[in-house]
Amino acid sequence: MSIPLLSARAWVAGLCLALASAVASAALFDDNEARKAIIELRQQVEGVRLSLETMNQRVETLRQ
Repeated sequence: MSIPLLSARAWVAGLCLALASAVASAALFDDNEARKAIIELRQQVEGVRLSLETMNQRVETLRQ
């Protein structure tokens, strides 16, 4: 059985890249729009981080 941890990590990396891009392009948008986009991306990254943590806990349980 293969657990797609690498793809989850790649997704987190993509979200982090999107967050960095949003920060870098903040000058192109109204400050409020940029702040909202950054907050939304941070929430998505946190959700993925929690999912990854849960998956890692399940993997550890299966290993035991």
